[in-house]
Amino acid sequence: MSEENKNLDQENAQTNGAEAGAGAAAGAAAAQEGQAKGEPSIRKIGEDQPQEQQRSFNLQRTYLKESSLEMPNAPHIFMAEENPQYEISVNIGAEPLSEKYFHSLVRATVHAKIGQHTLYMLEGTQAGIFEISGFEVQEIDQLLGIVCPANLFNYLRVNLADMVTRTGLPQLNLADINFQALYEQNLQARIQEAQQQQAAQQASGAAGTAGTAGQKAN
Repeated sequence: MSEENKNLDQENAQTNGAEAGAGAAAGAAAAQEGQAKGEPSIRKIGEDQPQEQQRSFNLQRTYLKESSLEMPNAPHIFMAEENPQYEISVNIGAEPLSEKYFHSLVRATVHAKIGQHTLYMLEGTQAGIFEISGFEVQEIDQLLGIVCPANLFNYLRVNLADMVTRTGLPQLNLADINFQALYEQNLQARIQEAQQQQAAQQASGAAGTAGTAGQKAN
């Protein structure tokens, strides 16, 4: 190979190397500029991405925990021709059994009266064990206050209706309950109670501070 060809090859290699270096530098600069502008960078799947915990919500078991039916004025009350009036109250409760299992219950009381006389007093508590995992604390509170009692109330309604039907009286049909509205009311009540307790503590602390300051002044 002639000396002139060697010189040309060296010049071409230097030129290509310079262009490659310039291209790499330009690419790095463009990547930095894109990150500065908030443009997403390409990452491998799963790289620096936390895996979302799988959520699970299941009713494992439900049972009629308690039930009672009293008819203190039978059989004379059966002679009455008026339609009964009903007073119905519903309460709910829940407690944790383990890290992911919770015990929920719905208690209903039905007082049926004809005039001033009791036709029957009916009470029932439907309970259930729920598997709840992968949810935030606030979400679990909502599930226990809304979804769980709504599920259990469907079973309780059937059980109470069956008890009344066995007496020969007209069937008891309990209406649906808006547990979400009840939850929101209870939540507001808890917030107000917490605020009142906090205000009372602050007032007590301020009174104690004022009393201490008065003693020092004397």
